[in-house]
Amino acid sequence: MTSSIHSGGPLVVLEDVHLTLESPAGPVNILRGVSLEITAGETVSLVGPSGSGKSTVMMVMGAEPKLLLADEPTGNLDAATGRLVIDCLFEHQAQHGTTLLLITHDPSVAERCERQIHLLDGRIIEDRRTEHIAAAQRVL
Repeated sequence: MTSSIHSGGPLVVLEDVHLTLESPAGPVNILRGVSLEITAGETVSLVGPSGSGKSTVMMVMGAEPKLLLADEPTGNLDAATGRLVIDCLFEHQAQHGTTLLLITHDPSVAERCERQIHLLDGRIIEDRRTEHIAAAQRVL
């Protein structure tokens, strides 16, 4: 007999989710048959190396979030995979009208954003809009 301290029903159910994106090198399989169920009230962690699909699973589970948070989404990725991930985030933002908040050390990633907020020692030292630059670079 098994018992669970979580009496709530499923909050998230994913069944055999696949996601393939096109790249100049050909199709890239981002998710390959992911199935999982998360019960209301659970604490759940997604664990894996960079590029394993953790952030993509979160995006899929979020369905139509109003705000998408991406903390160093290209962290330990090679340049080509990093560009693919960033392109995917911007494509999702453009298609769904989601607000995208990227946390990055990479100036080339930051330049693709309409707004850049620079922090130093826990303070905002610069808050600037770069709409004309971002619009041109987003379509690359």
